Amino acid sequence: MKKVYRLAAILPLLFVSSCSVRGNEAKVTSLSSPVIGTAIGRVKFVNDTDDFVTVINPFNTSIYGNVYYYNGDYTDKQLASMQEDYSYYLSYFHALTDRHYSYTVDDVPINNIKTLNNSYGTGEKVVLDSFLYDTLKKAYQFSLDSDGAFDIFIGELNDIYEDKLKGVGNISNTNALDYALTEASGLVFSSDFDATAIQNAVSYTPATKEEMEGLLTFDDTDKSVIFNSFVKNEVKAPKVSISLSGLAKGEATEWICNYMKIIYPNISLLINSGSSSIKTVGERPDKAAWNIIFTNPVFREKKTETSNLNSSEVALKRNGAFNLSTSGFYEHYFYVYDKDTGAFKRRNHIINPKTGYSQSFFDAVSVVNDDTGLGDMYTTALMNTSSVEEATALFDSLNEKYKETSSDMVLCYRTGDDETTHYQYSISDISETASGYPKVKLHDDTIYTGDYTDITSFDIKEAVSSLNTNIKEVYQASKGIKDSFYLINDTKIAPYQDKMVSVIKSL
Repeated sequence: MKKVYRLAAILPLLFVSSCSVRGNEAKVTSLSSPVIGTAIGRVKFVNDTDDFVTVINPFNTSIYGNVYYYNGDYTDKQLASMQEDYSYYLSYFHALTDRHYSYTVDDVPINNIKTLNNSYGTGEKVVLDSFLYDTLKKAYQFSLDSDGAFDIFIGELNDIYEDKLKGVGNISNTNALDYALTEASGLVFSSDFDATAIQNAVSYTPATKEEMEGLLTFDDTDKSVIFNSFVKNEVKAPKVSISLSGLAKGEATEWICNYMKIIYPNISLLINSGSSSIKTVGERPDKAAWNIIFTNPVFREKKTETSNLNSSEVALKRNGAFNLSTSGFYEHYFYVYDKDTGAFKRRNHIINPKTGYSQSFFDAVSVVNDDTGLGDMYTTALMNTSSVEEATALFDSLNEKYKETSSDMVLCYRTGDDETTHYQYSISDISETASGYPKVKLHDDTIYTGDYTDITSFDIKEAVSSLNTNIKEVYQASKGIKDSFYLINDTKIAPYQDKMVSVIKSL
């Protein structure tokens, strides 16, 4: 199943403060995020599917830049050139790393990840652009170094998740109980994946260092790659596909920032790549610190905005150039009700290749280091761990392998009041009936208290029950970043102090 890209509203994980103004001299010029079309621009995509798609956001998100400067630092021509380069390279790098569509650049077809995936098992050499070649080689090595916690060979599993997530939230695809749970809790519920389909995809997904070794053959002389067959238990996998979604956006951000610094050595630049990758070049002109505000995951998982939750509770103050990468579950997720245990299982777009399902311990993981692409791979791998201890061990191991002596990490997860037990929603947080299910009002204004086997989602008018739980969002920050990490003093916290509290701890 090919992914359908659509223009979407910006759903930021973090917001970044702008430069303060000194008199009338300081200025900020925004670099706007481009779109890629079938008939516009130097980079065009070839829509050879039945999807009704005419334009694509690079990396399926909005990526904005801000250039901070004083009057006289840049001419209008230079600023226009920055925007032109910014738009072109974002579009081009997306085209190279996309596995769903084919592209032309200046009307000439290019080899991209889709091209390489189509060569799987044929022995064919595919010559790649230097950006894609270097990115792929880097991602492959990281997959080996993390023993599959980050895995570029997860494309077939990604297809199952993308297909499922497209239909989540549509009342026509939702049974009565899941719809009632959604309306009562404000979370999103759905039926689970087909377990057989997941298991089949897992069986053909290289998920360990041993299984991944030798799958790609790189030739630095002509920057060509051979995508070799994956054989497991003496059986050749019929299809394996590469996905670079875990780092492509970060690599593009890193490349553009380095390019801009070469062309404009004194540039003060911030790029917010859908907020999962934030990179600054130079310092703010006023020498003040950058203030990065982290979105509250409990707020963001709500399908509608709620007045009793803050959109953010913690922030980071940072001076000079830095890179911040964040992975979180709440952009693309749903919950599954487990009738046997009463627990709500969380599924999201970050997949553990060893199980075929997403881990649900961490709500978000952030890493501050020197390389945006590397940071994005770190956070994806760390989201695939299941405890603070496991995450810390992996983080330390990766730092040693990549000689990251100043890398820092923030782990975000939820607990109960005792701050020791990982919190998981359950039916008892909503139930108000003897049957153990939510109470809803039907369209004839009667109150339904049954087991939901005799009604459909269209019979439900509104929920009577609501989510009632006490949780804490714990942020554990490593030593190098702890003193710069702080709670936001906001009077809006008070109304729900008894429902959710954020806590900052040291790792």
